[in-house]
Amino acid sequence: MVKYSRTPQIVYSDTVVGRTAERSNPGWQQRFPAHARPAHQASAQGEGVVWKIYSANWNPSQGPQFGFKHRNQWFQRVQERDPRTQEMKWVTKNGSVDVVMYSS
Repeated sequence: MVKYSRTPQIVYSDTVVGRTAERSNPGWQQRFPAHARPAHQASAQGEGVVWKIYSANWNPSQGPQFGFKHRNQWFQRVQERDPRTQEMKWVTKNGSVDVVMYSS
């Protein structure tokens, strides 16, 4: 089955097994927190839940980013100050984010 995407993937039947980079380097997961799970394992039933998300270039000295999955895409949530009321609010950034791992 041919599938077009921004990142190369290994596909057996209709199930995505993993990204090529993940399979070619067995130690790729070691830099992420131990309880983090691959992003492609996130279920669609948990849509709307905000998770800690980790991109491919994340390193442990950074704090986690926050985001949610909606219609099989990940969106980032950030805190911004409202210019009128000066309150800090959570807002969704425009566009989807490439997420490799997520955790609670």
